[in-house]
Amino acid sequence: KQWYQRRVRGGSFRSISYHRKSRENGEVVETMSTKDVYMFPILASSMLFGIYLIVKYLSADHLNLVVASYFFIVGSLALTAIIRPVVGMIPGTSLLLEPELYHLKFNKGSNVFLECKFDMLHIVSLALSAAFGVWYLMKKHWLANNIFGLAFSVNGIEMISLGSVKNGCILLSLLIFYEIFWVIGQEVMVEV
Repeated sequence: KQWYQRRVRGGSFRSISYHRKSRENGEVVETMSTKDVYMFPILASSMLFGIYLIVKYLSADHLNLVVASYFFIVGSLALTAIIRPVVGMIPGTSLLLEPELYHLKFNKGSNVFLECKFDMLHIVSLALSAAFGVWYLMKKHWLANNIFGLAFSVNGIEMISLGSVKNGCILLSLLIFYEIFWVIGQEVMVEV
């Protein structure tokens, strides 16, 4: 029980600093509107049912390859965001790793498709996370799976802004019905 509370608290504190830094940098902080909150369980249901159909009608080998690749890529990125501050606290890293900020930008004309800003701490953290991801791919160990799950949940809490307590209450209420429908009423969640 305390493990989950720490996860939520950690994500919440990271969310405060994430949104504060975004505002200070002049970035627009995306907030869920009430319409977004109402659509969330519908989109989650569509995604879950789509995965159920894939599980039901696609070979297990193909599905395992897709899911393992997804977890490797997204899990490594999520873990990078979590361990970057920890890597920065290691004595001597400020001397060894230059604080210069790099920019990677993919655009066509004036349309920017992807823009990334990173420093050497990000690169070192990504290398460590990718090594951890390779261990996950090779062993499929439960600990690696749980650590990726922790990274996903902390990053999700950090980056999602509900905007108001009302939106949070609506979302929680709708997700309770989502849970009841898909877990108790159907075989879908068990199968996936």
